[in-house]
Amino acid sequence: MLVLALDVGTSSARARVFDPGGRAQPGEALPPELPDTLPRMDVASFVGFASAGPLHVPVVVEDGERFREIFGPAAPLARDAGTGRTQYAHLGPAVEDFFGNGGRRCWVVRVADGGRAVRSRLPSMP
Repeated sequence: MLVLALDVGTSSARARVFDPGGRAQPGEALPPELPDTLPRMDVASFVGFASAGPLHVPVVVEDGERFREIFGPAAPLARDAGTGRTQYAHLGPAVEDFFGNGGRRCWVVRVADGGRAVRSRLPSMP
């Protein structure tokens, strides 16, 4: 096993490699050891407004039905003054589209003003 040390005590810093015997081998640097497996890079997460569910807590969701069970239907946010139509939060449709496009698992965080939001606990786990 070799140990890499950085010599910064002089005006020009340089890397030095030491072996277990303590002999320095100036200028020789080894690439870092890579782990056997890389960390997962395909974890989807969604943060937004929902009509129900725990606040500010990441929840694992594995299908659209489970999302609706925990977070309820799309949350109404405002009424468009020009058209009179209700505008809904985009969290529910985004999660539904994720699963519709082949997604299998995601993390969802409901955010809201804690003083005015309706708080609810997670439904019982199957």
